Amino acid sequence: RPSFVTTGQDVDSTGVSLRVTNRLPGQFTLSTSAGYEDADYTNVSPTTAAFREDNFWRFQTTLAHPVRLTEKLVGSASVFYNYNENDSTSLFASFDQHIVGFRLGVVY
Repeated sequence: RPSFVTTGQDVDSTGVSLRVTNRLPGQFTLSTSAGYEDADYTNVSPTTAAFREDNFWRFQTTLAHPVRLTEKLVGSASVFYNYNENDSTSLFASFDQHIVGFRLGVVY
């Protein structure tokens, strides 16, 4: 498929992910997921940059609890941690990223 990052390149990617969810006492839910993706970028025109390969790893864990804000407004409050790493043959595309946060989702 065409790369949306680099003009004149296609990207072929394959990956796998695994998600495990556990119900804990007190209506808490603990979810953990991990994944890997291999992306190979190739030129489709002679004027574009050279070949690139990315190995993208991701890990996420979330602890959630249901909330009731009003009679008709329910949702979930959660804390999460995400780790993302991209090991690329292109220096500008390699990174390590740690994200910690709080989410409040509602259903109405």
